[in-house]
Amino acid sequence: MNQRERIESLLAEGPATSAELAAETGMRGQHVSAYLSALYRQGRVTRELYQPVARKAGKPAYLYTLVPAP
Repeated sequence: MNQRERIESLLAEGPATSAELAAETGMRGQHVSAYLSALYRQGRVTRELYQPVARKAGKPAYLYTLVPAP
């Protein structure tokens, strides 16, 4: 199973942030973000702003959800 398939498999279990997926797969955060960006552009995942705690700086966190296959 390649990395993209692994990420999609994890998202099939439920929504997740890129940090959660990086921790689960052992991949670097920037690689997970690149995969998620590609999946988002292809319409394979949706994303919504995710802020479980107040953040003072940095990029916004997104919660990614796999779009069911037609």
